[in-house]
Amino acid sequence: MLRTYPGLLRAAVAQTLAYRAQLVIWVIGGIFPLVLLTVWLSVADEQGATAGWTRADFISYYVAVTVVFQIVNTHVVWPWDRDLRSGDLSFRLLRPLPPVHHYIADDVGHRLVTATGLVPLFVIAAVWFDAVRYPVGPGTAALALLAVLAGYGLAVAMALAFAMIAFWSTQVGNLYMLWWGGGAFLSGLIAPVSLLPEPLRSLAVFSPFRSTLDFPVQLAMGRLSGAETLLGFAVTAVWLLVFVILHRLLWRHGVVHYQAVGG
Repeated sequence: MLRTYPGLLRAAVAQTLAYRAQLVIWVIGGIFPLVLLTVWLSVADEQGATAGWTRADFISYYVAVTVVFQIVNTHVVWPWDRDLRSGDLSFRLLRPLPPVHHYIADDVGHRLVTATGLVPLFVIAAVWFDAVRYPVGPGTAALALLAVLAGYGLAVAMALAFAMIAFWSTQVGNLYMLWWGGGAFLSGLIAPVSLLPEPLRSLAVFSPFRSTLDFPVQLAMGRLSGAETLLGFAVTAVWLLVFVILHRLLWRHGVVHYQAVGG
């Protein structure tokens, strides 16, 4: 597996770069958090600081959210569903490496290309603009990076678990969109989790969605205590384990019923 993954990643990166127009469309679609930033800036201008959140805090939050959202917004459900419908999954089943690794490598390759373009811009914004502030040390920055990677792993695990529903239903894409649509409120995309009313805030803290967005961003902003940081990583680890096990169970039961014509 260790020998195979570098080749899969190189192929995924090459494929992503080959379809540059599609990549641009994905990046443009990922700037939605900046639209929400304009809304919160209007609120800050009219009402001043909101629950301790100043104008600079909102700018810093949504600039980081824009980058993290591009990284964790995995597309692994769609190629899996497409290949299962078309029968192309049959060819992947004949290969030595289980199909799941091909889909993960394809998605990671896309994230690498996206991150290569966005992360330098994020660093420049953090250094150049006074309104973008992340007053944390190297240790906290490393934890924030770890939280982003863990959040991406959780997002992929959730997507793969949902992808297995395609063995029994043709509506897996719609179900996944419904799942993420509801999760947008709990992830911190619409508003920072700390600004949500109770009990929605408590629900968000223990949900898998916050681990993919709000948790790493607020960690990078230095707004989390040690106990809150430990809780965030614990919630991420538990949900990651849950979705990995769920994916394995659904795959084991679904693949024995799989049949396809075509490909």
